[in-house]
Amino acid sequence: MHEAQGEYIKAWFALAFLAKEYGLGEMDGFQFNISVGYDLEGIRSEKIDRFIESMKDAKDTETFRECRDYLLTHAGEFRNMTRADVEGISSEICNSVTISTLHGCPPQEIERIAEYLLKEKGMHTFIKCNPTLLGYDFARERLDKMGYDYVAFGRFHFENDLQYADAVPMLTGLMKLSEEKGLEFGVKITNTFPVDVKEGELPGEEMYMSGKSLYPLSIALAAKLSEEFDGRLRISYSGGADAFNINKIVGCGV
Repeated sequence: MHEAQGEYIKAWFALAFLAKEYGLGEMDGFQFNISVGYDLEGIRSEKIDRFIESMKDAKDTETFRECRDYLLTHAGEFRNMTRADVEGISSEICNSVTISTLHGCPPQEIERIAEYLLKEKGMHTFIKCNPTLLGYDFARERLDKMGYDYVAFGRFHFENDLQYADAVPMLTGLMKLSEEKGLEFGVKITNTFPVDVKEGELPGEEMYMSGKSLYPLSIALAAKLSEEFDGRLRISYSGGADAFNINKIVGCGV
């Protein structure tokens, strides 16, 4: 996690510099989001806790000091970025987190992790959701109709992952908690989708589907949850977004 911490901080400074020096927008015109998992015990460990706290405020980290000092040392070489700009770069890297959950993670564990991040860490929190929430029959029929009938998968993950009937009350409770804490809560749609390796594409028996073939499942789940919660559930989108559909996706409120 120390390496990840360093890369987040370096990217933070790099984006601020590029924005100012090349007139690409405001120096704070972007948002970072960290990902944590896979169980509450691991997230509460000293290593992960230190990572989370350093993202909330990185001023005491060695990397933050090094990046700041480097820009200050070279400030005279820049066309637009001044020493004052460098000194004004915030040390608050990130205040939002997305929970990564392994396939088969119990809903109680997912809820406990989200509650911890909202209550104890004060972080805006999102949960990665899987296409398995749609159910096997829907996923199989939708992919078959769109020409992805060659993509093979069984019922196992659909039966062992978080079920839609369990997800709705869990999300309802977490939305209420986030409102009480003055924080934002939502879901990331969707996480990767395990499918069978049939032609030796990769070593092993299973690989993750993403990209264009994941899009019809991701957007269907986004629509289903949006309707379920009357548009009140925040949705972060991933899974098949490209130059041809991004305007429509964003136009839906995602």
